[in-house]
Parts: sequence; structure tokens; C-alpha cells
Amino acid sequence: MAEFAAALVGAVVGGSIALIGVQLQIRHQARMEDERRFRDSLERLYEVLSNAYDRATMLLQSIDAGRSLIDSREIAQFDIGLMHMIVSYYVPELKKEAAEIERGLEGMLSAWGKRDMWTDDLDAARREALFREGCEAGGRAQEAIKRAREKLGEIVPPYNRLRS
Repeated sequence: MAEFAAALVGAVVGGSIALIGVQLQIRHQARMEDERRFRDSLERLYEVLSNAYDRATMLLQSIDAGRSLIDSREIAQFDIGLMHMIVSYYVPELKKEAAEIERGLEGMLSAWGKRDMWTDDLDAARREALFREGCEAGGRAQEAIKRAREKLGEIVPPYNRLRS
């Protein structure tokens, strides 16, 4: 009987240790998955910001080069919704910059769209004012993107230290 009790206690202790090990492994896997999602989201946000910056630069340069019509495909290249989603879920510290980026890009496209759509109804001074308004809004968007990427760079190193 004593052997049976000893075996039973051994089985309970062994099972408990195994259960604790499994729980620790599950927690570790969940934490690693969260870290991977966070890292992937930061990388995706950086891609979205870089794409927005590149598109704004290209549009500003194309306007300077004399191409004045804004193509709807170019407007679709700005993935503002994804930027807001990632910022809201993972980096709320960038909400201010995200709003400035959106305002700047929308202002740029709106001003240039008005300028191009109503060329017959607008005098030269108004067309020039809309052009400048669009350029200034695009410049503000670019500056906000630069600030957002810098802040993102400040957020990433502390995250990387956590993994060490």
C-alpha cells in the first residue's frame, strides 16, 4: 500500500510539474506571438509612412515638372486607413502625426484637384494660390511623416532591448 501511495504522490507531483511546464510554454508562445505582431505592425507602419512620403514627393516633383492632373490611382496609394489602424492599436503616441499626415495629404490633393477641375472658372491668381496651397499642404504632410518615422525609431529600440 505504501508503494501505491508513493507512486500516486509521484504521479501527482510529476503531473503537476508537467502542467506547470505546459502553462509556461503556452504563456511564452503567446508573448512571442504578441511581440511578433507588434514588430510586424511597426514594420508595416514604417512602410506605409515611407510610401506616403515617397508618393507626396513624387506628386510634388511631378507638379513642378509641369504635370498638373492628379490621377485617382495616385490618391489610392496613400493607405491612410491602415496607418490609423496601426497607430490606434500599437503606437498611439503617433496619433498627432497621423492626423497631421492625413490633413496634409488631403489638403494637397484637394487643392490640386480644385485647381485642375475648374481651370476655366478660375483666374490665374486663384489657380496659383491653389497650387501653392497644395504644395504647402504636401510639405506639411512630409514634415509630419518625418517626425512620425523619427518617433517610430525611438519606440523600436526599447522594444528590441526587451527581447534581449
